[in-house]
Amino acid sequence: MVKNEKQQIKKKHNGSIRNKLLAMFLVILLITISSVGMFTYFKAKSLFEKNLILSSNQVLDEASVYIETYLNNYAEKIELLAKSSILQNLDGSSESNKVAYKLFENLNASSPGIMYSYIGTVNKDMIMMPTDELPEGYDPTARPWYQDAVKANKVVWTDPYTDASTGDYVVSVAKPVYKGSKLVGVVSLDISLKGLADKLQAITIGQHGYPVLLTNSGITMTHQDKKLIGKEIPIPELLSAVKTGKTEPLTYMFNGKKKFASFKKLESINWTLMASLDANETQVDATSIMNSLIIIGIITLVIALFFSFVFAGSITKNIKKILDALEKIKNGDFTVRVDVKTKDEFGRVGDILNDTIKELGFMMKKIKDIASDVTESAQNLAATSEETSASADEVGRTVDDIAKGASEQAEDAEKGSIIAKDLSDKFIVLMEKSKIMLESANVAMKANDESIKTVETLKNKTTQNDEANKEIEIAVAELDSKTQSIETILDTISAIAVQTNLLALNASIEAARAGEHGRGFAVVAEEIRKLAEESSGAADQVREIVTVIVNESSKTVNSMESVKIISKEQSDAVNEVNLSFDTINKSISDIFNEIEVINESVEDLSKNKDDIVESIGNISAVSEETAAASEEVSASMDQQVMAVEEVAKAAEKMNEISVLLNEETDKFKF
Repeated sequence: MVKNEKQQIKKKHNGSIRNKLLAMFLVILLITISSVGMFTYFKAKSLFEKNLILSSNQVLDEASVYIETYLNNYAEKIELLAKSSILQNLDGSSESNKVAYKLFENLNASSPGIMYSYIGTVNKDMIMMPTDELPEGYDPTARPWYQDAVKANKVVWTDPYTDASTGDYVVSVAKPVYKGSKLVGVVSLDISLKGLADKLQAITIGQHGYPVLLTNSGITMTHQDKKLIGKEIPIPELLSAVKTGKTEPLTYMFNGKKKFASFKKLESINWTLMASLDANETQVDATSIMNSLIIIGIITLVIALFFSFVFAGSITKNIKKILDALEKIKNGDFTVRVDVKTKDEFGRVGDILNDTIKELGFMMKKIKDIASDVTESAQNLAATSEETSASADEVGRTVDDIAKGASEQAEDAEKGSIIAKDLSDKFIVLMEKSKIMLESANVAMKANDESIKTVETLKNKTTQNDEANKEIEIAVAELDSKTQSIETILDTISAIAVQTNLLALNASIEAARAGEHGRGFAVVAEEIRKLAEESSGAADQVREIVTVIVNESSKTVNSMESVKIISKEQSDAVNEVNLSFDTINKSISDIFNEIEVINESVEDLSKNKDDIVESIGNISAVSEETAAASEEVSASMDQQVMAVEEVAKAAEKMNEISVLLNEETDKFKF
């Protein structure tokens, strides 16, 4: 509470100094800004008025150039028409008039601003496009536009007038047409000023200003207020300025508002272009400047306020640093240092305070180090106690498990002893069954050997049968070959018999020719022929017998093929049976060997069964002794665990005390 009251007093005094400085800066700045603002406002207002008038003159210059360009465009067209051979050669004939109509039609189509194109000839003819009904007895030569053009002998402009059908302002431009030195007539164009008026009405001067187009007599041709168009301007000072050709700017009142007016004379057509401006536009701009000055003044005041606080802060800065350091020391922070760099009393106080803080920091650091060592030792003791307790618990559980296992082992050993005795009886039965199985295997092996011998005999007989079949097959093949040779011989004999028969016939014929001398030769020839016929018949009989033999031989060959196939299948079957008996013999031999091994093992087990029963009995006795010893160890471990738990509780209490000490020292920074 005391410190808060001191801080409130400090803030109150600091605020008082800042307020005084701020008031001093505010008074100086207000006087300066007010003086500069008023001077700037009136100076800016005067400059804005000049700039507005200058700007309006620039707009008027640009607008006048546009108007003169707009009108000169039509002046050039009228010049071209005056020089056109079509108009110069008008002779009053319908053909020349038709060509003139076409010329005006094309001109109107290319120039939308032209309302009428026409020519009045010296013969008082009127050619006009678009065509319009003229009053009876209309004489163009008596019209002002005709007479003024002839009189001036150049391009002339008429005063603007209002078109009865559209209500728009129209101006006419005219020029005389000559063929050589002879006057043909006057050509003229009626030009609508609507496009020009729309263009001028679209122009804005300043923020709300606008241009006004006036005739030299003060008639308004264009104006923002449509009611004033076609009428004389209602402001006397403006009307006087237009009629007298005055071009200096002036002020006037219109609809209760103060306005500026500047003028531009259009010399080529004797019109006046006026710019009408609101005087309050300069007031608005000047007010904008004033507002900017006010904003600048406010910003300046804020900056001054900032610097006043900085200035006051520089005075109270060292005191604040010392108070802040004392506040942090109160909260236990001994790392703070007072940063007072002045060479006065504040600097000396800061140095003394820094030395005091440093000494206190060393003292608290030593206390914290001692507390940390105590905490670490307590934690180590607690951890060791916990580990010892856990180990003792684990050992106790292990001893319990050993005791339990020893008891179970003793019970199992007792059961094993009973089972071993029963197993001994079963070993005796097993040995008897093993001997019977061994004898049966011997009988099976002998029977299998007899079967193998029988199959071997069958195999030999089958081999002999195959060889006999092969010999028969060879003999039949040779017989078949011989019979085929006999057929060949018989074919030869038959051929010889036929040839002999032919020779005998030829010999008989030759003997008949020889007559009596050939009679004996004829007898011989006849005998030879008979012998040949008998030989041929005998050969045919032999052929029939051989054919029968060949057929039977073929059947025998086919039968031998079947016998050969059957013999081969029989031989294969015998081989397979032989292989099967070999496999059976090998399996029986393996079984016999395994039975012998089993029989030997059974005999060994039978011999060792007594030793096994005795060992199981010894194991049972040892297991009972182990169980008793384990129970005693378990009781001792329970007592040890209780002692370790007491140590752990003491270590935990010591750790809590050291933690509290650490927490207290942690409140300090050094």
